[in-house]
Amino acid sequence: MALSLDSISNPLDFFNYSKDEVYSLDADDVRNYQLRVIAQRFDDLRQKVVYLDKLGREHGIDRITSFDDAVKLVANPGKLYKSYDVEWLDSGRFDLMTDWIDQFTAADLSQVDASRCVRIDDWCQALEEQAGVCIRHSSGTSGTLTFMPRKIGEEDAIPMNWMWQLQGWGKDPDLSLKKGANNDITVFYPHARRLRRPQTAIFDYFEKSYTDKLVKTVIDYQSPDLARFAGMKRNFLENGGRLEEFLVGPHYQQLDKEQAEFDAAFGQRYAAWIADIMTNFQGQRIMLFTFTEMIYDMGQALKARNQRQVFRDNSIIICAGGLKTRDSLPEGWLQETCDILGVPKSSFKTIYGMTEIMPQSFQCPAGHHHPDPWMVLLLIDPETGTPLPREGVQSGHIAMFDPFAESYWSGLITGDQGTMNYSDCCDCGRPGPFLQGEVSRA
Repeated sequence: MALSLDSISNPLDFFNYSKDEVYSLDADDVRNYQLRVIAQRFDDLRQKVVYLDKLGREHGIDRITSFDDAVKLVANPGKLYKSYDVEWLDSGRFDLMTDWIDQFTAADLSQVDASRCVRIDDWCQALEEQAGVCIRHSSGTSGTLTFMPRKIGEEDAIPMNWMWQLQGWGKDPDLSLKKGANNDITVFYPHARRLRRPQTAIFDYFEKSYTDKLVKTVIDYQSPDLARFAGMKRNFLENGGRLEEFLVGPHYQQLDKEQAEFDAAFGQRYAAWIADIMTNFQGQRIMLFTFTEMIYDMGQALKARNQRQVFRDNSIIICAGGLKTRDSLPEGWLQETCDILGVPKSSFKTIYGMTEIMPQSFQCPAGHHHPDPWMVLLLIDPETGTPLPREGVQSGHIAMFDPFAESYWSGLITGDQGTMNYSDCCDCGRPGPFLQGEVSRA
């Protein structure tokens, strides 16, 4: 029976259908479905999320009846989720941090006791244990962390989406795994197993649902305190500051010592991690989740040890794009890295997404991104702030809504700009609109 959008009561239901069924949906029907989902989320959350209620009142919106209404209710996550007073972190005022983040979540935080919290990590643990809320933070490279709340289990949508995306279609090979089966595959990640970031939920879900093998990481844990401290220190020194001036901050000398220990341990364990790959995983099928700079560094580490064609050719690389700590990589780095790892470029899946949005798009063989029905992506006119027509070829700022988000309002205006092609068929053969070419910073 053909997929009908009337049968989708929960966006996760899409994963019960094949790519053929999803890709055959009419674009106008998808648009109407997405508007219904956004409107329903607004109705469900308006009286539960203080921030959303305030936003609705500011714009005089009681119901969402159009995408014009919806885009009035988007915000820049880099500003929204960094709108706390950084002094609260340094002075240990996690009661105030709780009051601040309470405005963004439908969860009841009224009984959370943060009085014993000394560090960010303590606060995150208190919210998780006392209110079922997972705090997720950004990478920290800027020195200021974004903090956003999700309920426990909400992030299962991310690996569910990944597994669906790995189905074969057109020129894409079938790399899918069977849920509930002991798939002969090992997951690798060149950083920490446990973080206050979505990776942790992804790894937990994978170990629970797809294999009895533990995820192989370099280290066990990195705290948000160290992530923040490292970014602050790097930016302070790069801007001409002196270390002794920086270390006068509260607890900063202790954090500097812990950071030095972390860096030393990471260097040693990274070498051991690479050696483990060379000794025990040559020719095996693996899944590697990574970021652009991490995968490049991993390839160069293996190259320095004269390694080539390391893994089985049906291995999977899932890579979040973008550079955090350097401006560029050498020309041809991707092909060289694939050759070293032994993985064809068709198995190298570049993601478009962000920490604040759970739906993520895998780049197609033609080099474009196709927003799926559960990834509501709108192009905004930078001059008027209104949605651009969904016709022809349009360029503008990217706004997104996350239908998987049930405990917080997910309308965001990203810092990205892109071009959507609504009229042509992508060279990969998939029908429907697609993000044409590279996404860049606005």
